[in-house]
Amino acid sequence: MRIESLISAFSTYARGNTQNTSSMPVASAEPTSHPSEDVRVNLSAQAHSLFASQKTKTQGQDQDIENSDLPDTLKQILRQIRELKRQIAEQKAELQRELNRPIANEADADQQEIKLSGLQHQILALTGALVEAVSALGEAMRKNNLTQEQATQVMVLASKEVKPKKSQGLY
Repeated sequence: MRIESLISAFSTYARGNTQNTSSMPVASAEPTSHPSEDVRVNLSAQAHSLFASQKTKTQGQDQDIENSDLPDTLKQILRQIRELKRQIAEQKAELQRELNRPIANEADADQQEIKLSGLQHQILALTGALVEAVSALGEAMRKNNLTQEQATQVMVLASKEVKPKKSQGLY
C-alpha cells in the first residue's frame, strides 16, 4: 500500500476534528531494509490518539447498529447507508453555504455557478449510491430470512436521521 493511501485513509478518519492539527506531525515515512516492503509508516503518538478518538466517535454514532442482533452483512450495509447520508448532508450544507455567500462581481458569480454545479453533481452521485445501498439492504433482508422484529429493527436503523461530520480535517 502506498504512503499516500495510508495518509489519505488516516485523514478520512480524522475528519471532523475540531482541534487545530496543522502543526501536528501525522506520519513519517522511511525506507525499510526488507526488499518486499517499500515504505514503513510511523504515526506519531498524537496521530494515534487522534485516530483512536475519531474512530470511537464514528463508532459511537453507529453504536445502535453494532448493538443490534442483525447479521453482520446487514450491519455493514446499514453503516454504509449512514455514511452516505452523512456525506449527502455535508454536501447539502456546503451547497447552502455557497448559496448564501455574497457575490461581489461577475467573476464571483461565475465561480459560484461552477461550484454549485459541482456540488449538485456530487449530491446526485451520492444519492445514486444511497439508492443502490438501500436496494442491497432489501436484497440482504430477503436472503437472511429475518424475523418481523429484525425487519422492523432494520427499517428503524436505516431511517435514522444523521448529522454531517464537521468538515475540518488535518489540513
